[in-house]
Amino acid sequence: AARSVTQLIRLHAYNNGMTGTIPVELGACERLGDLMLHNNRLSGSVPQSLVALTGLRGIYAFNNRLSGRLPPLPVAPGGVCGLALAGAAARNAFECPPPAGLGAVCTAPA
Repeated sequence: AARSVTQLIRLHAYNNGMTGTIPVELGACERLGDLMLHNNRLSGSVPQSLVALTGLRGIYAFNNRLSGRLPPLPVAPGGVCGLALAGAAARNAFECPPPAGLGAVCTAPA
């Protein structure tokens, strides 16, 4: 379980066909700097628990089925400097507007 890996620095779990949600327990990984979950089939929202990860340098979760409102993730300085949740083939559908500083990572309502 993610609960037992609090010293995790990098999680590179992309291109694995993973399903389910992003574990809220990742918020306990105080040293987590890189979270790479792109090109999977993850659904649900980005956990609020990630807000506490002030050393997080990058979140890459494009090409999943994530949705909902994004939490106020820690944005640089000292926080997220690489955020890839959306794009031409993102398949994510976040609610607008995104938190301040995150840019255009949401899908406008139809």
